[in-house]
Amino acid sequence: MYKSIKIKLTSYFLLFALIPLLAIGIFNIISTSSNLKEKAIHEFSYEINQKINRLQSDISIIQESLKYLSSSVSIENLMFALESEDPDEIAYWLSSIGNEFLSFSRNNKKINSIAYLNNEGKELVRIESDGVNSKKIKHDKLSFRNNEIYFINIQNLLKDEVYS
Repeated sequence: MYKSIKIKLTSYFLLFALIPLLAIGIFNIISTSSNLKEKAIHEFSYEINQKINRLQSDISIIQESLKYLSSSVSIENLMFALESEDPDEIAYWLSSIGNEFLSFSRNNKKINSIAYLNNEGKELVRIESDGVNSKKIKHDKLSFRNNEIYFINIQNLLKDEVYS
């Protein structure tokens, strides 16, 4: 009889004490997991939106910088020199543009390459940067970019439009 009461008491203890505790524990685990998941998604979304905003800001700054570069007196004079086909003038203004691009690149670390291409897509000047050092690419290392998607797309731009 003593064993029977002991078994009944143990059973009641399990039924009225441990099972509700287990149920509360399982509920808390599920609830906490759900809250952590929501918090992680919220933080991830916030970080992604911050990165998107920074990228949009960088793109806007680069577009304005490109407008500034395109209005360079050296570029305008090079266009006139190319029309007149004067090799000395062309060489002078290409050198001037190279120096402007080099200076610009040294002060704009987010731009890793700047090039001036002629109407056929041949690079006439190119500056490359690794974010620390900028260098002018030698004439024999310049290439044609006429098959690049950006070159094809810029053919349809209007004056003062920037391709991005």
